[in-house]
Amino acid sequence: GLALRHIAESAAARGGLQLELSLPEAIPALSPDVEQCLFRTAQEALENAVNHARATHIGLSLEYADQVVTLKVRDNGTGFDPVQAAAEDHYGLLGMRERASLVEGDLKVDSRPGEGSTISLTIGALR
Repeated sequence: GLALRHIAESAAARGGLQLELSLPEAIPALSPDVEQCLFRTAQEALENAVNHARATHIGLSLEYADQVVTLKVRDNGTGFDPVQAAAEDHYGLLGMRERASLVEGDLKVDSRPGEGSTISLTIGALR
């Protein structure tokens, strides 16, 4: 949680963005692979929001329920067409998907041009 808070705060500060953070008080111990995947995905999504999306607001949340951990990174930036972005490998989406699949996670990208974007990563935490 602390590492996620730190990268979110530093990305927001760099980009002059408003940050909305929602992190649980406590989360069960996750495997190093899962932690790494959450961290790298958050990092990549935050970088996209700061560098490409021209966003003014980002939100990062981590939820843990029913032995599933869910990371969401939202921005109110310019958005994009996820199909086209994946085809051209913009925004590191392929790398994010590959990392998710290594930990049997599921990566969803919800974005439309002009409507910001939300990247959600769901991982069954206790395997």
